Amino acid sequence: MLCVQVARYIDDAVIADGFAMGRMGFAHLVEKGHRRIGIIDTTSDERIAQDVRKGATAALQKVGIAFKDLPRICNNVSELNVNKPWKLGQQAAAQLLKQHSDLTALVGINPHLALGAYRAAQQANMKVPKDISILALENDLTIFNMTDPTISVVDTPLEDMAERAMIQLVCSPNFMINYTNKFLTNIMEDKSLNALLDL
Repeated sequence: MLCVQVARYIDDAVIADGFAMGRMGFAHLVEKGHRRIGIIDTTSDERIAQDVRKGATAALQKVGIAFKDLPRICNNVSELNVNKPWKLGQQAAAQLLKQHSDLTALVGINPHLALGAYRAAQQANMKVPKDISILALENDLTIFNMTDPTISVVDTPLEDMAERAMIQLVCSPNFMINYTNKFLTNIMEDKSLNALLDL
């Protein structure tokens, strides 16, 4: 996930629209019939993380589900293993699958956590998406080369965001602006999501 701070003010940034990202991802799962969704989250309180949760809450409220009532594990971002960035996600997903056997989908709040969910499903001898669906929020298309089937993601336009950040830097060399650019997201669905037609 690219977030470029272009000034000393917290509101000067080029970011993905976290609210749209959360709403789009969870609405997509709901449309496919998923109601028992496990969430692999982080302890981050950054604005975009808060916005993602608010967007998820908005999507779930439409079908009478409270975000806070879904099974959820928050990983401490300070404990990230740089050599195995999926490890925390794998441990959290394994715990969720063990404690909540009725889950039909797992959402990784970032691609590394989603990759961890995929590895946990493999470890539990679960087939994706037949036994469990997996969705990643934020963009890191490198995970597409690491799983079979590939993981569906809520994509963010990283190249456009990087270009906008450079323009914003050049146009405000003295860092005196107070401006935020938000970029919209879209679903890049591959083969890790199952439609539950019997609901």
